[in-house]
Amino acid sequence: MAATYTTLVQTIAWAAGKNMLAQVNHTGSGKIMDVYRIWMIGRETTAVAGSSCLIELWQCSSVASYTGGAAQTFVKHDTLSAAAPATVIANAGTTTVLTKNSLIKRYLRYSEEILLTNLYPQTLMSNYLPLNVLQDSGYGDTNIQPLRFREGEGFVLFTPASGGGTYVGSTDIIVEFALV
Repeated sequence: MAATYTTLVQTIAWAAGKNMLAQVNHTGSGKIMDVYRIWMIGRETTAVAGSSCLIELWQCSSVASYTGGAAQTFVKHDTLSAAAPATVIANAGTTTVLTKNSLIKRYLRYSEEILLTNLYPQTLMSNYLPLNVLQDSGYGDTNIQPLRFREGEGFVLFTPASGGGTYVGSTDIIVEFALV
């Protein structure tokens, strides 16, 4: 079984033209990074004038100069697993320009806070854990391959500068991945 890890980004502010989370497998890691699941959960604890927000999942390369943002740590699913190599990096809120090669998916998220009296479908999709999966390759179906990032590759969750809505408030991002 491959060593499995979780990346947890907490309370990252929405903003247009922002790399909300970039996770890369730099050259020299000796590993392949298989991403199985990505969740994005609304983090509003106070009232905000939220709206629909566009977020894009991109495969990227040319990440040698990848810097900036808040460095994230990985939680091992098995405490006996080796630590992830220092060349596997996740940063939230980077402003570094990454070469975005292929758009994998686009999503609409809703940045409104959730209230018990406000259980509209759009708020449930951004705040209710089972409904806010951005990527789910599944573990049980061996016919579905996870998102695979070889050395020198990675992914970025990016908010476009135009056409994305009104970015307000904050969100949490969770990534489950394996290093093989």
